Order: sequence, then structure tokens, then C-alpha cells
Amino acid sequence: MNTMRLIRGTLIPMIGILTLFLAMVLIGSCQKDNTDPNPTTQSMIKQIASDEPGGVLTLDGSSLIIPPNAIPELANGNTATVSFTIEKGGALPKALPSNMKLVGQTTNFGPEGFIFQEPLWLLFTLPDGTAPDQVCVVGFNTDRNEYGVFPITYYDEDKAEVGAAVYELGTYILANVADINRTRAPFGAGGWRLRTFNTNGWYPATANTGSWYANDCYNKLIITDFVPTYPEELSLWAPYNPNATNGRRYWEVMTPPNVTGWGPNHNQGLTFMGPQGTYTAQLIVSHKSSQLSSPECKQYTLPLTFTINDVVTCSSATLCTGWSVGPNLPSGGSYSNIDCFEYKPLATIPVCTGDFQATLTWFNGNNSYGDSDLDLHLYGPDNLHVFWSNKTPGIGGITLDRDMIDETGWVQENICAPSLAGMPKGTYTVKVNLFDGNDKDFQVRMIKGTQSQSFSGRVTSTAPEKTIFTFSLQ
Repeated sequence: MNTMRLIRGTLIPMIGILTLFLAMVLIGSCQKDNTDPNPTTQSMIKQIASDEPGGVLTLDGSSLIIPPNAIPELANGNTATVSFTIEKGGALPKALPSNMKLVGQTTNFGPEGFIFQEPLWLLFTLPDGTAPDQVCVVGFNTDRNEYGVFPITYYDEDKAEVGAAVYELGTYILANVADINRTRAPFGAGGWRLRTFNTNGWYPATANTGSWYANDCYNKLIITDFVPTYPEELSLWAPYNPNATNGRRYWEVMTPPNVTGWGPNHNQGLTFMGPQGTYTAQLIVSHKSSQLSSPECKQYTLPLTFTINDVVTCSSATLCTGWSVGPNLPSGGSYSNIDCFEYKPLATIPVCTGDFQATLTWFNGNNSYGDSDLDLHLYGPDNLHVFWSNKTPGIGGITLDRDMIDETGWVQENICAPSLAGMPKGTYTVKVNLFDGNDKDFQVRMIKGTQSQSFSGRVTSTAPEKTIFTFSLQ
């Protein structure tokens, strides 16, 4: 397999990655492998640049908050732009297990298969009559082909919203999960909250951080160890690896941002609802002297610990009891300067975008070489064919700017065009091909104009090519 890749590598022309600006879109007709034949019914898009203060998308009870500094720059240090999307009402990537019951609609947050520098916030409005202890935030783990529960780290009683902070986007839902949501004692999720009116001796105060004003600082607890009270329950939760340096998931408790700008939202403060047990965490405090300046970070030299020893129960969306005591700041420690990205997973460099964009993502096994080489193809009028051997046909600015061969972890291929009006008129088809390697599940997000649509599928040695969608430009 590696020999095939070497041969292909000699054929790939050496061209620089073009820097374009991104956008997202709805597709005409499609063929997909999702079990639900109905397409996504709603979608929205917002472009945000790496030098902007962040932003928010909201669609029918689901929100995506992008905090400042979440988007990495391009490899050459230039500003990058990412098209973020929310899609509602599409198919689940896989049938839910028997212990999970969907609450509300399936939501896909994009771009999928990208890792960001800062966690992004996924928020869900609770359906009428639903309390926080009746639901979990559940995400689909593509590389493990399974669902997992993420700790709730956002709870707004006034708006009846719950949510989680994650580094990776994709399919997330609200679900009722047996053994976590009101099923049987003593199992169940517990939690704690710290806000401006409940300082617990330190939050949001940041003693010994020099001139930093406490209310301008973000506080983050990075969980480095966890001893569950009920180990048998842990299989329900999304996996985390606090020692990972190349992507995977972290459980983090942090101050949520205001909708835009650097300012933290201390009225919401720190919330954590997760499995019962004893946690060890590292406290990081971040600050900016101005909106456009780089963040500065300090780390408390001693770890913080907390124990969740009860189940949070709610009589409504606004009244919950059973909160455990949050972490105290141990005496004897001090704050020292630290790289703000010390505990971050390795972020994905953004891809090009435009009025048309097709992005293929998949997860390659973590061995010496990626276990599969998938290719994205765009076929168009007048024998147009954009793929790894013809990345820039010189028509309408259409470009394949990301071609992966043997990389590991999350990988992407991407084709974009700055303007639909500049593309030749006629019929287009997007296909995915298994060039080499193992059978593989994949995702494709399509952008065309002002809306987006995502698809999931699988290519195999016996069926190595899939037609994802076909559309026409008049």
C-alpha cells in the first residue's frame, strides 16, 4: 500500500496551497449512505476569520459559539477564514443504541473532522417540559463509530439551554440516556457550578496574576485524572485522553464567552455535569490586554481537585438541586506564565472556501502511515475533472487545495471555487474514491451558495467509488 502511495506522490504537482476565503451551501440532488433517506431540512452558514473576535450561529434551538482564537492561522501565518455551519433534521450517522433516546432533532455542526485551537460551544434549547437531568449532550465519535456522552459545561436557566465545549464538530444531539438520566440510583450525573455570586474562594478572582482584572479573565480547568465512583458507567461517556498531543478529546471546564469579543461570561460561570467520582484538574487563566492582542496565560502550580458525590435532580428547566461542592484553590501555590496552547490538541490548518466548497473528511488509523487514501473528485461540463492529478484546471478559480495520502488522524480533501457565477454552466458531480488502503467511512460537507448539506458514506475494496451528489448551474 505504501508503494502505491509513493508512486502517486511522484505524480502530484508541487503547487502552493491557495489562500481563499470560505463559505457554505445547500446542494441540489444527492445519493448518500445515511440510513434516513430524507435530506437535511434546514441549514445556515457564517464565515469567521482567525483575526476576528469570534461569533455565533443559531438555528431552531441549536447554537454554535466560536470564541476568539479558536481558528488557527494558515501555515504561512496569514489570516484564515472558516465557514461554520449548522444543519438540522438530517439523518443520524448510525442508529442510536437501545439505551439512548433522541430528544429533538439531529444537529450537525460543521466543518466536521477539523480540530480547533480553543473549544467551540454547542448549545441546545431544552424542549418544553424537559429538565436538564432528563438529557445528555451526545456526540458521534466517527473514528470509533460510536456515540458518547459529553459532560454538560453550559447551563443557562433563564434561556433553558444546556451545552458542551468541544474541540471537534460533527453530529451532536440531546438524548435521554439510561443510567445517567433519572433511571436508577445511585447512578446518574452530578455536578457543580461556580459563578460571580458563588466565588468558592477564587472564581472569578485570579489572585497573584499581576495587573489582570479578574472579570476580564477566562478560567479553565483541564481535567488530568478521573477516578469514577461507578466504573461500569464510564462506557457511556465520550472517551478522553488528557495526555494526548495530536488531536483527541479533552474534558474541559471553562468560562463561556460572550457572543462576540474577548469578554468572558461570568454570569454563566463554570458548570460541570458529569459522572460521579473524584477529579484532578489544572487551572489555566487567560487574559488579553486588547481585543486584537494575543492571549496571555498563567497556570496555577498546584492541581485542583473536586468530587461529585450526588446526583443532580431538577423539578423544571430552572430549578435543580443536588449540586456538589466545586473545587477549592489549594493554598501554597502560585501563578506562573505558560504557553496558552500548552494543553491544546494539534489544530487543523483551515482549507480554502468560496461560493462552492466540497470537503471530504475521514479518520486514518494511528500507525506509521494512514490506513486509507481517499480521493475527492469533481466532474463538470466540457470534460472538467478536478482531482489529485489536476488540482487547478484554470477554470473559474476551481481548486483542490488539500490532498492527503498517508497522514494519520483526521484528514481532509477539499475543492473550492470563489464564485458560482465564475464556474462553467452545466452539470457537476462530486465523487469519493478509495485509491488505496482499508475500507473506510467518510463524511462530505457540500457548500453551494448560502446553505450547506452533509453526507456520510463508506467506500470498500469491492465498491471503491461513491457518487455523493449532482447539481446543475444555469
